[in-house]
Amino acid sequence: MRELSAHALGAKSLRADLKKAFPGVKFSVTSSSFSMGDSIVVSWDNGPRVAEVEAISDRYQYGDFDGMDDSYNHRRGFDESRGSAKFVQTNRHFSESLREQIGRDLCKVSGVEFEGLGFKTYIKLSETEILAIDTITHRMLYPVSFVGRGYQGVEWDSAGQEYKAILK
Repeated sequence: MRELSAHALGAKSLRADLKKAFPGVKFSVTSSSFSMGDSIVVSWDNGPRVAEVEAISDRYQYGDFDGMDDSYNHRRGFDESRGSAKFVQTNRHFSESLREQIGRDLCKVSGVEFEGLGFKTYIKLSETEILAIDTITHRMLYPVSFVGRGYQGVEWDSAGQEYKAILK
């Protein structure tokens, strides 16, 4: 049996860690190598917040790029026994069905006709702010974790002057 590269082993270990931390969430974890480095990329729909996934995935990146002096600095005491990569990237996506349901709910509570996803439907939030429902949807979803909870609807938060997702 051939030995796995450090980045392939890191992807395998990271996939297992994510499965344990977030059962029921489907993650795509891939690795690749390139000139002068390697990477691991994690993608998923809905599920946990980016920060929750990065708390786990960050353990597999063996250093950090410093743009001030154009250098890569290795982390002291880094444990490479479970694999590692030069760069670990996370990509959270929101499913089209969820975005469409939220778009329809936003339009319903705003009294606006839903004309589809994309930059087709706009909602007036204030005298100076008119936004596409896609922009509002992403603002609502980014800070939300769907782990153990499902989307129930939309409400207007008058104190924060923004729409919020109702989860249960």
